[in-house]
Amino acid sequence: MMKECPRCHQMFSWTPSMGKDYVHRCNSGKEVLDKEPVLKTGDWTDYTGNGKVPNPQFQGAGTRASGKALISGENINKLNKWGKIDKLYRTRQHYEYVKIGD
Repeated sequence: MMKECPRCHQMFSWTPSMGKDYVHRCNSGKEVLDKEPVLKTGDWTDYTGNGKVPNPQFQGAGTRASGKALISGENINKLNKWGKIDKLYRTRQHYEYVKIGD
């Protein structure tokens, strides 16, 4: 039987013997659908070996820009494709939980 992923709209096959739910690895070819932003917390090392993690006390805080910096665009945090502050978030593969049966 075939089912469509509600997130990436790719078709996947399943059989009733697999159970009433399915975990689909989104693979539409569009990064914003196939990946998801995750807040960096604790001791974490990314694939480049960079272990620098932002101070968790300031996560979710707004930009530091004010006054002249705000007007000139200096010191404004860069955003990723999801509109999150780039240095506070990393990306990972998205797996969509799809409920198939009752």
